[in-house]
Amino acid sequence: MLLGSEKGGELKERRKYIRFNICQAIEVSFSRETYLSMEGVNISETGMLCRSQSNVETGSRLFLMFNFPEGKDAEVVRCEGIVVRCQEDQGGYRIGIQFSTIEEEDVKRIKDYSKKALEKSSS
Repeated sequence: MLLGSEKGGELKERRKYIRFNICQAIEVSFSRETYLSMEGVNISETGMLCRSQSNVETGSRLFLMFNFPEGKDAEVVRCEGIVVRCQEDQGGYRIGIQFSTIEEEDVKRIKDYSKKALEKSSS
């Protein structure tokens, strides 16, 4: 995936970690008081992209809860994140969240899932 700024007619990837598509219900709270449902679009070791019907202010601190990976082996991930972008998109919003606090074992599960998904896509 190529993103970033154009240099010499070529786009350079700026992300340190590859993101993988997911279709996942995400429960989000602000200060653990106001709740909002989002749909996870993609995930990496450092963050995720979600879809929501609600606009969320950039810089907002969120508490997130979701099952990962999908399916019978899923475990609940509880982490905190910061909204790094919120863009209007097809009647809703695409919200980029950077994890600020996440358990090391959850990062490992995301990393393992990413490796398996990458191996599956390249075979």
